[in-house]
Parts: sequence; C-alpha cells; structure tokens
Amino acid sequence: MSDGAVNTLNAWAFLVFGCGMILLPSVDPALFPSVSGGSSDLWVEFMGWVNGLAGGGYLLVRRLAGFARRALAWPPAHVGRTVSPDLLRPGLVVRPAPVSRPEPARRLAA
Repeated sequence: MSDGAVNTLNAWAFLVFGCGMILLPSVDPALFPSVSGGSSDLWVEFMGWVNGLAGGGYLLVRRLAGFARRALAWPPAHVGRTVSPDLLRPGLVVRPAPVSRPEPARRLAA
C-alpha cells in the first residue's frame, strides 16, 4: 500500500461510499440546503456516481483480466497430445463441403 496503487479493498470502499453518496440526498434532503440558487445535492450525487463507477470499474476490470488470462491459456496444459483437437473444439473444425455432381442429361422419349 505504500506505492499508492489502488487495491481491491480501496475499490470496494469507492464503490460503497459512491453508492452512499448517490442515495444520501434522497434519504435526507435537509442535509443539502440550496446555497444561492445552487444545488449541492446534485453535486454530491454526481460525485457518488464518479466514485462508484471508479471502484466498480476497477473491480470489473480485475475480474475480466482474470477471466481473459484463463481463457487465453486454452487448451489446458494437462490435455497435451492425447486428445484430438477436433474433440476439444468441435465448432472450429474445418471440414470440406460435400461435392455434388450434376446428373447426366436425360433424353425424353418422343
């Protein structure tokens, strides 16, 4: 934590506090009086969205990065050459299309 990087705990805190900031103006509007025509409740709600999306986005990217790392490691190391690649990826097997030959022309009886 000394390097200043975001970690999962910080991201969860951003997400939770962001959700709290989004809900707070609607739960207790008396906390946010209008000052000289401005609306402080909109600012708090906007910053809640920013914080929540920052934390949620970090958590989502971490989850997707782990999924992508596992997906790119396909096929698993233990499978090796004992199993046919056709069995592992049946949708990717390229098979030649059957060739249909035209039927010979028939003569009609007159």
